[in-house]
Amino acid sequence: IVVSSAGNEGNSKWTYIGAPADADSILSVGSVNQNRIISNFSSFGPTADGRIKPSVCAQGEGTTVISSDGYVVKSNGTSFSSPLLAGMVACLWQKHYNRTNMEIINAIISSADLYENPNNHEGYGLANFYKADSILIQQMREVTKEEKSPYSK
Repeated sequence: IVVSSAGNEGNSKWTYIGAPADADSILSVGSVNQNRIISNFSSFGPTADGRIKPSVCAQGEGTTVISSDGYVVKSNGTSFSSPLLAGMVACLWQKHYNRTNMEIINAIISSADLYENPNNHEGYGLANFYKADSILIQQMREVTKEEKSPYSK
């Protein structure tokens, strides 16, 4: 699974997401602050072919990081929201190791708080990994139930 920063062009002349964040079949990650409000620097979608991007968002504004000189500081950027989300993606896929990359990506997108009403600034919104896990578990139950049905072949 490729997780890509959406970019920090949201408050510049060119506000759009670029490569590789606009690629199909990857998770591009926008930035929100601690109050779940979209960061003004987070790049916008849609992609050139009209797909919703970013895929989802995570905290990238006021994010606690280690600076290059070893100090704990607060900093901003989708380059912080993306690895935060990538760590969660890795944990989810580790639990559901038998699932494909697209099944994991689709569960994450489906779990997001704007899934029913996405937009070109926040994408599908904030991912809910508890809900994504539940979606994957429910899908597995449905497959298992179908396999046990006397009417299935």
